[in-house]
Amino acid sequence: MKEDNQKKKSFKNYFTKKNIIITIGILILIGFASVPILAKASEYPKFCLSCHIMKPYYDSWESSKLLDHRHEANGNTCHDCHQTSFAGQMKEGINFISGNYTLPLPKMEVDRDYCMSCHTDFESIKKATAFEGSNPHDSHNGELSCNTCHNMHEPSQLLCAECHTFYWMKDLDESWNLNKK
Repeated sequence: MKEDNQKKKSFKNYFTKKNIIITIGILILIGFASVPILAKASEYPKFCLSCHIMKPYYDSWESSKLLDHRHEANGNTCHDCHQTSFAGQMKEGINFISGNYTLPLPKMEVDRDYCMSCHTDFESIKKATAFEGSNPHDSHNGELSCNTCHNMHEPSQLLCAECHTFYWMKDLDESWNLNKK
């Protein structure tokens, strides 16, 4: 009986304020020490697979016929387009763990300048798509965001096809959906 009281007393004594503060301090240090490790790990596309909801996006980036795979084939990673801060990534992780998200994930909306930060020569793009009688990059709809037509993780949708049928459309690859919306 005396041993049981000593065990209870020693267990109770372990949870003194000092020990609790030391334990919390150690946990905080471990947390801060893991930040650079997580930050480095998050640079690699496979890290995105930590969240199962990212699997279709990763699979598409790694091996699809879509535009995201073309970017991968040119050496681009997820972070080249998805430039979320580490704090933003932590928030996304917390949202995933807590179930605070909707599927499909919202499409990333970007303006033309965002794409042109890598694709710097729009005049060359216009010149390459100057087909006889039409040019999808010289639209009568004015200056459009690139992702009006070009999509990364789903088939691209040619805006022109909503109203027009041009001879060059038949030569587009399978990354394009030419069905009218």
